[in-house]
Amino acid sequence: MASNPMQRKSKLAFILGMLTAVLIAAVVIMLLLMQIRKVKKEKEDLAATFPTMATVYTVSEKVNKDGEIPELTSMQVISSTVPENALTTENLQDEEGNLKVFKALIDIEPNTVITDTMVEENAEKTDSLRLIEYNMITLPSTLEAGQYIDIRIAFSTGADFVVASKKYVEDANSSTIWLKIGEKDLLTINSAIIESYIIEGTKVYATIYTDGTQSQSVNTYTPNETVQSIIKQNSKIDINSPIGMRAFVESLLEGKTQDERDSSVEAGFNTEEQNLKSAREEFLGEIGY
Repeated sequence: MASNPMQRKSKLAFILGMLTAVLIAAVVIMLLLMQIRKVKKEKEDLAATFPTMATVYTVSEKVNKDGEIPELTSMQVISSTVPENALTTENLQDEEGNLKVFKALIDIEPNTVITDTMVEENAEKTDSLRLIEYNMITLPSTLEAGQYIDIRIAFSTGADFVVASKKYVEDANSSTIWLKIGEKDLLTINSAIIESYIIEGTKVYATIYTDGTQSQSVNTYTPNETVQSIIKQNSKIDINSPIGMRAFVESLLEGKTQDERDSSVEAGFNTEEQNLKSAREEFLGEIGY
């Protein structure tokens, strides 16, 4: 049935109206998208004007060289200014998740970004340290109190191992040094000294760090099984030295009878005793006794 002209005109107007509404909606949506992009770009540009920040650590009050750092304080700084070796949240904890205790290698002022060259982990608490006197270690002629040393053992074959690394020299004279050390280092050093008495051509000696901020050496000397057993009784002490080193030393000891070992150790102890006696007499003489 044919529609009249009025109906056709009405339908055409409706269709035109719909098309116009769709076109207007499309324009509005396009304008909104353009505005959103513009706002997003403005935010990105604004963010670019503000540098990204990073968390670093410092001290709340001055810590003097060789002092224990009681607590580290976090602070926010510009990421681009953070040294690559700065302390981070990750390296503040040990494998068990406990906070490490650090000792300052230099004077540290508040708001100073702490790096791993400014501190060293103080694995042993202060109350477990003892001031030990050694007069059987070969010392550098320029050694002074306040320097850091490695204690090493050298064999006649040329083999050379680090016995105890980066130890602070509390005091020193021409033949004697005083070190604050814990149980593990005490046992390990004693083991090396005794073996130096037994094995000919072996010496225990010290080397000086040229800068107190240098990273400490890796200990490569392994004490004998008896000493290892004593050390392992304390679960806080871990031995990670190469087994091959111990096999090398044992091969040098194989040709020694127990009497020869005892004789060599006795001679070494006698030398120690004489050195201590001479040093003590000299000290008493200096203070008027």
